[in-house]
Amino acid sequence: MDGPDFDPADLSSKREWVKVGSGSFGNVYKATLLGTTVAVKEIGNTRPERVAGLRRDMFYLRRFPHPNVVQVFGAFEEKGVLYMVMEYVAHSLRSKSVVRKVDLVRVLADVARALARLHAAGHVHRDVKARNVLVQRGPGYCAKLCDFGLARALPSAARPDVRGDLTPRIGPPKYRAPEVRDGEMYDQSSDVYGFGVMCQQLVGQCREDAGKGAKDKEGKEREPSADGAGGPGKDKKASKKDKESKESACSEEDLEFIQQLGMACAAENPSRRPTAAACLSRCLQRLGRRVSLCSAETARARVATWIDAPMDVGTGGKKAKEAREKEKEVSVSGEENDGGSRGGEEQIERDGDGGAGSVEARGGERWRRRRERDGGSGSNSDSDSVGAETPRRPRRPQEQATSRDTPRGSKRRKT
Repeated sequence: MDGPDFDPADLSSKREWVKVGSGSFGNVYKATLLGTTVAVKEIGNTRPERVAGLRRDMFYLRRFPHPNVVQVFGAFEEKGVLYMVMEYVAHSLRSKSVVRKVDLVRVLADVARALARLHAAGHVHRDVKARNVLVQRGPGYCAKLCDFGLARALPSAARPDVRGDLTPRIGPPKYRAPEVRDGEMYDQSSDVYGFGVMCQQLVGQCREDAGKGAKDKEGKEREPSADGAGGPGKDKKASKKDKESKESACSEEDLEFIQQLGMACAAENPSRRPTAAACLSRCLQRLGRRVSLCSAETARARVATWIDAPMDVGTGGKKAKEAREKEKEVSVSGEENDGGSRGGEEQIERDGDGGAGSVEARGGERWRRRRERDGGSGSNSDSDSVGAETPRRPRRPQEQATSRDTPRGSKRRKT
């Protein structure tokens, strides 16, 4: 797959970049691309596995364009350091304030949707965790899966070239499935296990914050006010603000649903875990929606396609079609007329030195054969005689018309 048409010169100066995150791979900066805010991922760690991880991340983000996968714009190198430019998403599930303010069922549906697409293509993410789920807040917000640095393809009938041995004990320890931890064979269900652990962590975090909020409220109600009287006093507004900040946007019923889903996904036995598509279906059902797919017959009739070459010559209307047909007819008719002389021409090209003499010989041979075909004598005394000059090239139609239109005795105008 070709890379995106990206020009690093459109990126703002590094002096204007703002650091917004970091990790074992390097740093993440907030920058602008022709005035639009973007994120720039820098590989500060030059270890080969780290550089390979970013290159793998670039490949997968480009390979799987999806509404719930972070979009990549391009990459570049500067002074031996590798950078990747992608869309800027300000928040992640790593932030407790974000977890409290978003609809977690909807966010988890977005994550499951991205995993379902990845798994259907025969790949595994191997690093599903809250930190790698970015959230766009505001109207129509959605969650996006990122960081494909550990992703890889799984062996299958369609990919016999892929090795079957997968790296054991990979990914964050608390998100590792038992089969990954024990060095056994694993597949896409290991991603579902990490998804389940993340679900349970989010529920525990929301309930912990809710419990702290209730205790704070009870304690402030018992404290005397500044004037010595009972009640909240001047702390009433502050108490209300603290309560709002620690209240979860999810109801207790939603949290219970997420808890049950997480327990099913984090089952010890991989065969007992639901697929990512099943998790998506359950989340959408909870939201009052459903997955709508075409019939099997329609799915078989649909063939994925794409444009591999630019259409720089235009779309080609009726005139272009007629021109192509006419060109084809002329080409076929020329091949039929010149078919008898091709053998001689090829022989002359092989024997000749490619100079002007060989070109003239080809022209003379063609002209002699045309005269024989048009009814001329079988042997031309001029052309067959020893030492005769090469016959003149026949006049083009334009030259013949000029000769007929020019009056006798008048000088033809040179062009």
